[in-house]
Amino acid sequence: MNAEHAVIDPKKLAAYALDSTHPTGGHKARVFESALGYNPTNADVLAARIQEGVLSAPAKVLQANNYGQTMAVDMPILGVNGETAIVRTGWMYETDALVPRLTTIFVK
Repeated sequence: MNAEHAVIDPKKLAAYALDSTHPTGGHKARVFESALGYNPTNADVLAARIQEGVLSAPAKVLQANNYGQTMAVDMPILGVNGETAIVRTGWMYETDALVPRLTTIFVK
């Protein structure tokens, strides 16, 4: 999967998946905060945990589309509150790209 070079944008995590006021990401943010203690102030910690987890968790190949190949990786993530939960991450290998880019994330 070339996971060691996976692209994770902590700013995107903070502004979408961890932002409780985001119109479409708000629910994800509330779940991340209550289950694992993650919020926009510690998005970099979550990004690092995802980077570690994607190295060992199995990837499931999903559909290919006009943009590239999609994959899902479920992994246990340790929260800043000491709890652990399974987090689904979605990845895109854009056409002709050699590394995956994080496209979605949520607590299962």
